[in-house]
Amino acid sequence: MEPSAPHSTVKTCWAEAQDLGDATVHATTMLGGRPTNEDVHGWRTHPRFTSISVFDGHGGDGVSTASGVFMDALARGMEEALRAGLPFIGAAAAASTRAAAYFESHAAANCDPHAGSCGIWAVIGRERDAEGAAPYLVGNVGDSRAFHMRGSGDGAGDVYTLSKDHNLKDPEERKRFLSVPGAYEAYGRANGILAITRAFGDGLCGPGIIAEPGFMRGTIIPGDILFLTCDGLFEVPMGNTPPTNHQVAQLIGTQVNRVRKVSPHSVPSTMAVALSLACQATALRSRDNMTALAFVPKVGVAADHPAVHGTVVAPCPADPEFRRRWMEDMRVHGARVSGSKISLPSGRTATMQVEPE
Repeated sequence: MEPSAPHSTVKTCWAEAQDLGDATVHATTMLGGRPTNEDVHGWRTHPRFTSISVFDGHGGDGVSTASGVFMDALARGMEEALRAGLPFIGAAAAASTRAAAYFESHAAANCDPHAGSCGIWAVIGRERDAEGAAPYLVGNVGDSRAFHMRGSGDGAGDVYTLSKDHNLKDPEERKRFLSVPGAYEAYGRANGILAITRAFGDGLCGPGIIAEPGFMRGTIIPGDILFLTCDGLFEVPMGNTPPTNHQVAQLIGTQVNRVRKVSPHSVPSTMAVALSLACQATALRSRDNMTALAFVPKVGVAADHPAVHGTVVAPCPADPEFRRRWMEDMRVHGARVSGSKISLPSGRTATMQVEPE
């Protein structure tokens, strides 16, 4: 298995990218209005598959920062299932289900019982068919979201939703939760505590909260983009109506096509798209952490190309108010800013990148 990038636990706003040979992965995370960043993202590479994930912690980062345990278990399960001869999607579903159960047991035994985490992940095959398409499976626990942007599209209708929020607003999930002895709804929340009905951890949140994932499948080709996001990118203040998955898909489609107009002959900058989403979330007064991860397949690159670690880039869009707040956020969390160079407390450095309007 290729050496993997560690799960990021950066406590401020930044972005990073890695060249995987046959694809690139881009991730942007933003502190938002919270004192700490409980979101964690990461990826793993293997000769036959790549796995990517975003874990959105709540009640602290005690569970989300342990999500590397899930990713490692997922990779081991995939290796075993593929060796046993299971087809790719069946192997990914079996490995994801086992990894979710294992991680839930790990969280119960080793993590703060007050903490929990949503999780969304994708397992993407590295072996393509004659048309260049690779299979993928998306797994989801909680209310993080996944979207597939078709590269040939010219409108928001070409963005497809790949997840379903697990909460009491969904009729099937509501029926499942309330059928559990002792489970109840109060103030619109599961057991009067959680806005979701599925999560990892949350040992003190009562019955009915499970870590069983839901799945959606598809194929991806060069030029497409697979997005994983936390709910903070689409959160709005209490009393307002949050956007639906369809509205989020429209927003992503609009932002991707905006970037394509600036640079029509290159893969859209997923960093710019994620930052546009973050700017909108800020405008909507989202007080949550904001994280987006994107997987972008390349054209005509062998799947066994070795992984190459990329550089860290600190995003800074052209909007002056966002730029000012971002610089303040960097300094609050211990970064030293000198011109376009930012030194982070971890010893890593970043270079400021101003995205086009």
